[in-house]
Amino acid sequence: LFANPSHMNDQTLVMTMKLKIMLVIFYTQQQSYMSGIVVCNMIRQVLQFGLCEEGVIALAFFSNLVLERIDDVEEACQLGRLSVSLIKHFDEERLIPGVYCIVYGTVLLCQDPWHSLMEPLLTACRTSFATSNFEFATLNAMAFVGRSWNGGRHIGLIMSEMRNFGQYFAHRKSLKILKYFLAPVYNILAALSGSNDDVPKCFQLHSSIEDVIAEAEEMGVHFHARHVARILVSANILQHDFQRTSNLFIRYQDAFAVLHANQMMTAGEFGATFHGGLVCCRLARQDEGPPGNWLELAHKALRMFEYWSEINQYNFSHCYHFLKAELHVTKNENEQASSAYQSAIEFAQKNGFCRYEALAHDAASTLAAKTGRREDAAKHMENAVRLCKEWGAEGLSKQLGNKLH
Repeated sequence: LFANPSHMNDQTLVMTMKLKIMLVIFYTQQQSYMSGIVVCNMIRQVLQFGLCEEGVIALAFFSNLVLERIDDVEEACQLGRLSVSLIKHFDEERLIPGVYCIVYGTVLLCQDPWHSLMEPLLTACRTSFATSNFEFATLNAMAFVGRSWNGGRHIGLIMSEMRNFGQYFAHRKSLKILKYFLAPVYNILAALSGSNDDVPKCFQLHSSIEDVIAEAEEMGVHFHARHVARILVSANILQHDFQRTSNLFIRYQDAFAVLHANQMMTAGEFGATFHGGLVCCRLARQDEGPPGNWLELAHKALRMFEYWSEINQYNFSHCYHFLKAELHVTKNENEQASSAYQSAIEFAQKNGFCRYEALAHDAASTLAAKTGRREDAAKHMENAVRLCKEWGAEGLSKQLGNKLH
């Protein structure tokens, strides 16, 4: 059917497909099951009446649906790659923003190395800006920033691209993504990099990031609020601000719904699942902490990463071993924890996940200090400081460096 696809010639049907893809984007941002219903309807029309540009985008969304609802990784990736291959039959610049966003932003995380996916995602961003494809500009910008953060892309590179994004959205007067996503995330990165005094005007905040998230929730901009909450939680973990971390995690449970719901983590949820699992481990250690089934949720996160690390060791093994170490610490199994931290360090180093390597060294240093191994603690902390500098987190490296003195 798709080797030499017939084209949809009925212009009324083509216009219907255009309207439906706008519905899909809307429902995707609302995280509604209705997006799947509309996508399946679009695929049915493609099978009956032939392929059009929106049909190719629908196929990309369908590949993600197969991944999320059926958990068929192989089929999802094949469908995703198929949608990419079909772009050449149409106007490539019109299709790249939508297809690349879904396929490289989510689906292929299951099989391909994380580092190979970032340039196609950036291409999707730039193409959507160049062609004024505003429908996908927001999704692409958020996907690129989120994946860059969770994969540990150099902070300076993320901030540089975000400044370009900011100029585009400011010119379009797209205040929603500027105020409720790009500005708070940029300020998080600026704090880590130590460049708080050099924030562009379009990203300057007049309230705390927590207040921005709360305002976004009140305004019904839940999609943006959830993503910022996730990034802020993970940044607070790096900065050892556990009180702030746990408060955010408990307040915005929707942002970490994969841990609370009866569902399996998809590859695109790995950042929320990993950092949520870390928070649950540390909440479980508190004698007088907030009530909750924290240990059970931490074990759930570990099981998810055990599954995904078997599918894609490159992208997920360091997270699996890190969570394993944290659970050992929670159970006072210090020797096993030390070994698991070392495995997390080795996998992160081998596969180029600098931020996670730094985080693992930091945690291993804390454990070594707790068990009286001062030299090991100092060595791990020195590595954490060095890796934070390599990642571009100069402000964080100075904060951690204070522990050495």
